[in-house]
Amino acid sequence: MGLHRNICLEVTMNKLCKEFVEYVMLSAPKHNKDVVKDDICSKFSLIQDGKVFHNESFAVRFSYSKFDSPSFSNTILSLSSLEKYDKIPFFVVLVRRSADNLILLANTTLLRKISHTSQALSMTNIKGSFNGSDIIRELNGKTNSPENFDYLFAVHQGLDWEDNLSRLVDATAQIKSVSQKFSPNGQEQANILSSIERSIRFIGSNSFAELKADLDGRCEKCKREIAIASHIENINIRGRLIESLITADDLERERIVRDLMHIESALPSYDTKNGLGDYCRQFDDTDTLTDIKTILQFHWAGRSSRGAAQFNGAVLDGMLRDTQFQNAIDLKKSSDFIIELLQR
Repeated sequence: MGLHRNICLEVTMNKLCKEFVEYVMLSAPKHNKDVVKDDICSKFSLIQDGKVFHNESFAVRFSYSKFDSPSFSNTILSLSSLEKYDKIPFFVVLVRRSADNLILLANTTLLRKISHTSQALSMTNIKGSFNGSDIIRELNGKTNSPENFDYLFAVHQGLDWEDNLSRLVDATAQIKSVSQKFSPNGQEQANILSSIERSIRFIGSNSFAELKADLDGRCEKCKREIAIASHIENINIRGRLIESLITADDLERERIVRDLMHIESALPSYDTKNGLGDYCRQFDDTDTLTDIKTILQFHWAGRSSRGAAQFNGAVLDGMLRDTQFQNAIDLKKSSDFIIELLQR
């Protein structure tokens, strides 16, 4: 009875919204995100729009964590997608492997900043996504929990989209890198620029052909598993898994494949080191490090960082479909690009 009283909402949110929150807390399945999502979507007649499920009363994004902690850093949604649902309660339901479901209100008023791909965020350029760690857990002395959702959403209704956007733009602009920006000296800059010519020479060598054949063979061995892994929604899990499948030896690859059916609920630590590359091959006159990427996006790490580039699947698809494609490096374009990065 006490628990029921604690999670009841009062007047601002409509009846169906209250029923949803209460159901998530008291009656919905637990521990398996797909089961929870399918059950809730069926019960409340939710329509899918990308990663968001909604009806006229509320919208929800389901997320998963194998940890019991209420803290999680999963990427939730792009700010531009949230804008479509910001006038109704927008919830995040965190399904935890061995703990109860957690539900948070995540309208723009309840966001601290925008973390992901947000370098170009401005009042006229809605960019970037927010993570679970960006959701405010206490506002005006009220915790972001069911007993306070009515109050929190009432506060949100009192603010315009532009009010929250202005605050988020300012807060995001203050993101600082945890490390100092690399400022190469003259010799280091020369070494960086000369890497373009070294790359051009390597691409035309027998060693490159050998490396390509090696990687092609590795992908061929696990192409079915890569195809399965490509459907995993969590981009961090998906990327780590595909990298591991390609770079692992045969015994390790077999172990990973055995875990694949339950990968999101029982993911071991597939540790792909955050170094210069994921796969190392040494040749007589060259040491190579190959970085395996699965999405071209720029990620902002703060004002003192130049960010990081990743590949977009559409870009790779275009290369694969181009029967005239040649792996040719344009020396001038490459030099201009590196110089632009060094001047940031």
